[in-house]
Amino acid sequence: MKTLLERFIPEARDLIESSSTGLLKLERAPGDHDVVNEVFRAVHTLKGSSGLFPVPALTRLVHVAEDLLGAVRSDELAIDSELIDALLSALDQVDRWVDSLEAQAGLPANADGVSNALVDSLRRFGGRESKATPAAVAAAAARVSGAALDVFSEAERIDVFRAAASGAAVLLVDYTPADNCFFCGTDPLALALETPEVLATAITPAAPFPAADYDPYVCNLRFQSLSVAPEAEIEHHFRYERTQVALAEVDPRDLVAITGEGAAPPVCADFAEDARRLLDDGNLTLLAARAKTLRAIVGAGLASACALRWLDVIASAREPDLALARALIAAVGKGIYVPPSGAEAPAASAASDPAFVCALQIIEAQKRNLSRRAFSASALAGARGVVDNVLAAVARDDLREKFVAACDHCAAEQNFAPALAFLEHAFEPEQGFSCASNSPSPETPAPPPVHESQPPERIADPQAETKKAAARVLRVDQAKVDTLMNLIGELIVSKNSLPFLATRAEEVFGSREMSREIKDQYAVIDRLSQEMQAAIMQVRMLPISDVFDRFPRLVRDLSRKLAKDIDLVIEGGDTSADKNIIEALNDPLLHIVRNALDHGVEPPQDRAKAGKAPRGKITLKAWQDSESVVIEVSDDGRGIDPKKIAASAVSKGVISQADADRLSEQEAINLIFRPGFSTAAQVSDLSGRGVGMDVVRTAVEKLGGRVSVSSRVGEGSSTRLVLPLSMVVTRIMIIEAASGLYGVPMELIVETVRVEREHIHRIQQAEAFILRDRLIPVVRLADLLREPARPLKHDAEAVLVCRINGQTVGVVIDDFRVGMDVIVKPFEGIVAGARGFSGTTLLGDGRVLLILDLKELI
Repeated sequence: MKTLLERFIPEARDLIESSSTGLLKLERAPGDHDVVNEVFRAVHTLKGSSGLFPVPALTRLVHVAEDLLGAVRSDELAIDSELIDALLSALDQVDRWVDSLEAQAGLPANADGVSNALVDSLRRFGGRESKATPAAVAAAAARVSGAALDVFSEAERIDVFRAAASGAAVLLVDYTPADNCFFCGTDPLALALETPEVLATAITPAAPFPAADYDPYVCNLRFQSLSVAPEAEIEHHFRYERTQVALAEVDPRDLVAITGEGAAPPVCADFAEDARRLLDDGNLTLLAARAKTLRAIVGAGLASACALRWLDVIASAREPDLALARALIAAVGKGIYVPPSGAEAPAASAASDPAFVCALQIIEAQKRNLSRRAFSASALAGARGVVDNVLAAVARDDLREKFVAACDHCAAEQNFAPALAFLEHAFEPEQGFSCASNSPSPETPAPPPVHESQPPERIADPQAETKKAAARVLRVDQAKVDTLMNLIGELIVSKNSLPFLATRAEEVFGSREMSREIKDQYAVIDRLSQEMQAAIMQVRMLPISDVFDRFPRLVRDLSRKLAKDIDLVIEGGDTSADKNIIEALNDPLLHIVRNALDHGVEPPQDRAKAGKAPRGKITLKAWQDSESVVIEVSDDGRGIDPKKIAASAVSKGVISQADADRLSEQEAINLIFRPGFSTAAQVSDLSGRGVGMDVVRTAVEKLGGRVSVSSRVGEGSSTRLVLPLSMVVTRIMIIEAASGLYGVPMELIVETVRVEREHIHRIQQAEAFILRDRLIPVVRLADLLREPARPLKHDAEAVLVCRINGQTVGVVIDDFRVGMDVIVKPFEGIVAGARGFSGTTLLGDGRVLLILDLKELI
């Protein structure tokens, strides 16, 4: 089971993601049947896969979503934004449950309640619902004391009564399969007959069978069973058909039914008088014996004989029901059975109304049902549906609202007390409970539902479809790929030792020929290692679409919240990058897209005033540029006003007014990367907290990339991220500085130059030189490291021209060495917090090389 669950979790996430993406496409193109079929298949597969695990709440929710999509598929239900919202909310909840399965191999304790609430919200859309709708549940619960039990024989009722008299709780299981259940892999007969601890089962038509043109593919059966199994066990048994099942607790008195001719022989009247005396004296043993004697001489078809049989059962019980026995004694003597009732008679003004009497009887049954059982969401939902239908029938919408509020309190407190308190007092006659004059009489049965014949789904002709070759995909644990990448990295480090070995062979041992052979072998190993690195890198590479596909939903939800019409355009989703880059991109892109939604794209009325189309556009674009991947987020909104940015920075104390006056437009725009900077007028759940673009820059630079923003007022803005393809193997340049060797990441180096000493000028407290008509500020690495500089080996200074935080700076070093691929290991232990260094790597001759963090040093 553990292995199956490990396979199910990634598959489920893929199915949820593809379903969500498809639903967003359907919102834009409701008539696209290909997308409808794609989403339906994904949800259907998810439902089938979840059935392998004990997660009925998840399966039930997905099953209802599948029903709705099936109705959309057959053009019975139209797609709209409200339906999309409900389906997306259901998929979000399923996604959270999948996370719970991964973390604790099970669903949270409140999963059933959450599932029932979401199922109810989906059912309101009127898709292909089961016949066990809330109205059907209400009707079934109301019939527990009457017609619902008439389908069982007297012998079956007696057996069930004996079980109830011994202390067992009896449940009526009313199962009405969906019309199309045969196409969903359901065997309703087997499911009903295998109900746990069932004592009796009755099978009846759900609706009258048509005289002609009957469709054998439509299920028209209703299964009613009496069971003494716990409610949770029955719910688990019907976990995949829960919405087609109504459960109600049976009062043992309701099992008693007197059938037969009503005329009672004179001997029965004499027995009744004697039996009442024995009952008053508590002599039930003699009462049972005399009842058996009388049964032998009374015709079996008489109502009195039936009452005697029941009286024998009750008198022989461990704890006899004396009130019921007294009612049966009267039935023996008169041939008429009047069920005992503890309820007070209704007021005279309402007692003559059959609908009022029926309503009170139903309410009493619900009070008795809720008071005898532990809290469960399904029981609350059933009672809520029953009472809601009763109040609707007697036209008391004011009480319906109050009862809904009481049920909400029940769900919050996880007990039935608020509902019971409401039922106890709200329906008393003196409280004004009466029914409308046009209320339907319970004597008149509701017309049976009409079941339209549903033809079986068309089976596609295999010859008519293009046969696709099965994709050869191997699922591999991510840790195994990481191990391979680490090994190839170590191989590269070991390969780097060969040039050192060649130099040693020539200089120490004087063997130039040996040195040449080592260099030749190095060339071969270098080529193979690079090919291996590229091959393993391809395994680690993921498409950018893995990140981009999360944003259509975000843009849709936030644009609706902001009352803006915005289209999201995605380009270059098939561009690949290292998985570590992909996994770290979500948060930076989230900040950028939210900024575009909130600050960038204007509301429709503002766009109309500016002469723009009412619908705004945000573009997510990705492409590969040499050894980097570039991601650009652009919008056609209002753009960034440099003057407004500078004024906001001055007002917040980020910079002084004098500094603001010297800023260029681009430098003013770059102020948005300052920590704590925000132009939002007030704090909301989208902006105004001063957390945003500085977080983006920090995250991107941690990945070894850079970020830039460009904008034109009134035309829009563009944010560009440039990231390395891989974070595992880093290309560095080895340099000499301050009497030692250090490494500098190649991504920071623009070029290397040698500058004559007299061309380096001191301007106030800093040095600088001119490179191709540009003034380049200069810093000396030895000073940054607080180490003495070595004497010059050449007539000119060795300078690394680097780009750091968008600015060009020259770093004076002692000398240049070679470039190589290395694996940078971060500091650990007591040196973990060392500033100015990003880590270490191992050289081919065994020495440890420190990798500089120039951004922090400078």
